[in-house]
Amino acid sequence: MVDALDECDPKDAQTVLNNLISHCARIPMLHILITSQPENHITSVFKRANNVEKVILHDIDSGVVAQDIQHYLECQLKSIHEQNEFPSIPLSWPSPIDLKALVQKAGKLFIWAATAVKFIGDTHILNPEGQLQIILNRSVSSQKPYAELDELYHMVLSKGVSNPDCMLDFRLVLATVVLLQKPMSLLTLFKFLQITDIRNLLIHIQSIIPLPHDLEGKVEIYHPSFSDFITDGSWCHDDRFRVDVAGCERQMSLHCLELLTTDLPDAVYEIVPWHSLNASIANLTTKLTSVVGLEVQYACQFWASHMGKIELVDEKLGLALEKFTGVGMGRGNGYLLKWVMVMSMMGGVHDGIRSLQGLLPWLVRIQVSCMRMLLIDPCIEVIKVSNGHLHHSE
Repeated sequence: MVDALDECDPKDAQTVLNNLISHCARIPMLHILITSQPENHITSVFKRANNVEKVILHDIDSGVVAQDIQHYLECQLKSIHEQNEFPSIPLSWPSPIDLKALVQKAGKLFIWAATAVKFIGDTHILNPEGQLQIILNRSVSSQKPYAELDELYHMVLSKGVSNPDCMLDFRLVLATVVLLQKPMSLLTLFKFLQITDIRNLLIHIQSIIPLPHDLEGKVEIYHPSFSDFITDGSWCHDDRFRVDVAGCERQMSLHCLELLTTDLPDAVYEIVPWHSLNASIANLTTKLTSVVGLEVQYACQFWASHMGKIELVDEKLGLALEKFTGVGMGRGNGYLLKWVMVMSMMGGVHDGIRSLQGLLPWLVRIQVSCMRMLLIDPCIEVIKVSNGHLHHSE
C-alpha cells in the first residue's frame, strides 16, 4: 500500500507510479492500493495505464464510510480509555448517542475523526470526557462541505492558546511551520525563530501539529488540510489565527536574508580548498554543519522560494537584497560567493540556479525592473566566475 502519494515531490511521485504500474503489468497477481488527492501530475500517469481501477472516496456510499469511521472511533476511544486508565470514566464511555454524534460530525472525513481523537486523548490535558464534550457542544451553521473540519481546527486553536501574552509568538510559530518549504527539527526551528518556548506554545495543539519526542525530531502539520484552512480567509474567519501568506512570506524572506548576511562566516572558505572537489573531503556534511547551522542552510536553500511569493517589494526588502548581493557596495562586498559555496557543499548549485530562474516570472509580475539588476544578474555572474569545483563537485 502507498498512502498519500500527493504529499511526495511531484517528480518522485510520478517515478514511483510508473515503476509500480510497470511491475503490476508483469505480475498480474500483484495488487497495490494507492491513496492520493487527484493532483494533475498523478492523474496524468493513471490515465496512461490500462491496469488501474479508480475509486473516488466521495463516491462511496455514505453509510459505508460512516461504518468505517464509527469502527475507527470506537477502537481509538477505547484505546484512550485503556492506556491512560481513567477510573472515573465508565466502561460504557462514550455513550452510543455521543459516538453517533461524532460520526455525524465527521461526515466522510477521516481526518476530522483522527484530529478529534487526538484532541480528546491529549495527554497534557488528561480529560477525555471534557474534551469530548467540548467537541460535541460546538455547533456549525455553515453548509460548506468542510465546515465541521474548519470548526474543529478553529476550536483546537482557540483552546491551544492558554496565555494571551504569547499570541504573537504563537502566530509566528504557526505561520512558520505552515509555510516552511521543508520541515525543521524542533532545535532548528528554535534557532531559526529565536523563540525558546516553542514546545510550550504548541503543546495544546498536538492534534494539529504533533510535537516530536526530542529536539532533533521534525515539527510538521498532521494533515495538509490544515494549511488550506489556516491560509484561506473563506475558511478561517478568525484574524487571530489566519495566516497572511504574502505578509508572512515577506517576513520569512527578510529573515532568510538576515541569516545569510550575519551567519555565513569566513570559515566557509576553509571547508573545501580551492583546488579540491567536494567529493574528496571526508565528512563534508558534518564539517559544513559545524560552521553553517541547519537554520542557515535552510535560508540558503529557500530564500528565493519565499521571495517569489511576495506581492510587493518595499524599501526594507530592497535594502536587504542590496546587502546580500553587494550591489553598489564595492568589489568584494556582499555574500553571494559564500552562498554559492554553501549551496555547492550541500549539493545544490543547480537548485540555486533554478530558484533564481524561478524568480524571473515573479520579477515580471511585480513590475520592478531594477530587481533584475539587483538580484538575478549579480547571482548569475558570481556562479559563472566561481571556480570549477562549484559546478562539478555535486
